[in-house]
Amino acid sequence: MKSSGINNAHVNDHRPSGIINLNKPQNYTSHDCVSVMRRLTGIRKIGHTGTLDPMAEGVLPICIGSATRIMEYLGGDMKKYKCTVRLGIETDTLDIWGETIAEHEPCFSAEDVKEAVSVFSGEIQQVPPMYSALKVDGKRLYKYAREGQEIAIKPRKIIINDLTVDGIEGNDITFTVECSKGTYIRSICRDIGDALGCGGAMASLVRLRSGVFDIRDSLTLDELEQMRPDEIFASMKEPDYPLTHFGHAEIGRDAAEDFICGKLIDDERAIITRISSYGGMFCMYYAGKFIGTAHYSEIDRQYKPHKVFTVCI
Repeated sequence: MKSSGINNAHVNDHRPSGIINLNKPQNYTSHDCVSVMRRLTGIRKIGHTGTLDPMAEGVLPICIGSATRIMEYLGGDMKKYKCTVRLGIETDTLDIWGETIAEHEPCFSAEDVKEAVSVFSGEIQQVPPMYSALKVDGKRLYKYAREGQEIAIKPRKIIINDLTVDGIEGNDITFTVECSKGTYIRSICRDIGDALGCGGAMASLVRLRSGVFDIRDSLTLDELEQMRPDEIFASMKEPDYPLTHFGHAEIGRDAAEDFICGKLIDDERAIITRISSYGGMFCMYYAGKFIGTAHYSEIDRQYKPHKVFTVCI
């Protein structure tokens, strides 16, 4: 059988691996949280999915050990946020922690707000903030901003599944939004303020959900600090847990041995238990145990191993 060019760089790593559903606190960068988890677990290979700004809080999935290898699969996950926009203020960073560049006296009604948010639905174009990590000509936008350079920022396509106004209190509007990767909530706040003619800046942001990870099931850093490493490991989700868009295929022992060696698996050797909705990608299982990911070719009728997570069955 022909080999597949499998990615098994960490297949021999027997240390604990999995995903912690972390509730990131304010005043921590996402990397700060990674550093804390490295200290608490004694494991260096740790990453996060979906950066949260320091003043934001909420769901930040932390991948530990070999689970970091599934991070590339989670880029398309939808995210849900609760946000407060403060009307009547404009800042350079589009949030209340930036430098104020203009102030206005808001004058709006609930009906005005309803109309202003009605445009945030489906596929739309959004202009990212100047203070962001996006690159233009190989340079981060925030670096241009800090140097006082004006750069033309091209709009980007985003998807808004839902945006609901939860309440209005004085000049603060609180809303919940479900959106795609690459959506800047600060830009939504700016655009709401512009639509109401008074400017607006983000005053608070909580990520309620990222893919399958929900804030109701999250752990805080304070809670994790009180746990022993083995208790932290016991609270981790398995690497395949968030891959809900992958199909599932069960294979027998001989096929599993071929799979972990990077060999292509003919489709008659696999039983599909869930259809893939992610470009033919599958989670592969032997005796109910997750052993890796593979891409199924309908032309060749074979599963091509992509990442292997075990060396023994």
